[in-house]
Amino acid sequence: MRDVEHRTGLVVKGDQYQKHATGPRAFGQQPQLGPSSAVVSRRIQMGARVRLMDGVIAVTVATALAVAISPMRTSAAILVLLSNRARRAGPLYLVGFVVGISFVTFLGLVLGTAADLDRSHTPTIVSVVILAAGLLLLGVASWTWQSRPRDDEAPVLPRWLREIESLSPLMALGLGFGLAVFSFKNLGLILLAALAITQPDISTVTKTLLSIAFVIVSCLGVAIPVGWYMASGDRATKTLTVWKDWLTRHNSWVTAASTALGGLLLVGKGIFDLFGGDGSQTSR
Repeated sequence: MRDVEHRTGLVVKGDQYQKHATGPRAFGQQPQLGPSSAVVSRRIQMGARVRLMDGVIAVTVATALAVAISPMRTSAAILVLLSNRARRAGPLYLVGFVVGISFVTFLGLVLGTAADLDRSHTPTIVSVVILAAGLLLLGVASWTWQSRPRDDEAPVLPRWLREIESLSPLMALGLGFGLAVFSFKNLGLILLAALAITQPDISTVTKTLLSIAFVIVSCLGVAIPVGWYMASGDRATKTLTVWKDWLTRHNSWVTAASTALGGLLLVGKGIFDLFGGDGSQTSR
């Protein structure tokens, strides 16, 4: 009888057969179930964080590249490096530029954090400002392109750029800081990057790393010629001259393209926050 009970899972009791609990339940175990709601929720949150970080990194890198592409600031760096005081003035110009970008980035992070403290009123205001700044940059890009020299005109650098070669090292330091700070395009793009970096779902360590990466990439347009000169010395003069001549010839369209890129980034962010984003999460 025990063998029959073990094999069939039935218990013989009188003239009736009763089912006997077999399998995992017979040993007090729970049957295998799918993922719990808590596990599913954690997976959804993890996916949302990954998508958030992908978007923040993309915005940070794109805006930093738009800041870095600036013929005027790169040409100024090259002219400083072609001066008689290049060994001192070149690095100081880079230091001033890095300090200026870092200073404006810090202010942007402060404003971005302050905007996040009151999310019921600031999102629309900030989004409208970003959209307006983007439209203004697109207008500046269009004007720059329309006012470019004609094919029969030889392009020349502005007068103040041609006088850079006579600057002292301390003046080069101040020039680098001023060109980094006093730029409408830079201010708008840095604000956009700061608003993305200071989102509340991002940790402090990640915000710090993103800010450092933003500053580094933003300064590449100045750091590359300075680094090339410091590594190559006087041998870099010929290469720097070629770069300067190229930037002089193509200054209008490079400036227009970089300004238009910045304008499109700002317009896209403003429109998304106003009409396409979740005001409680993405709009700031």
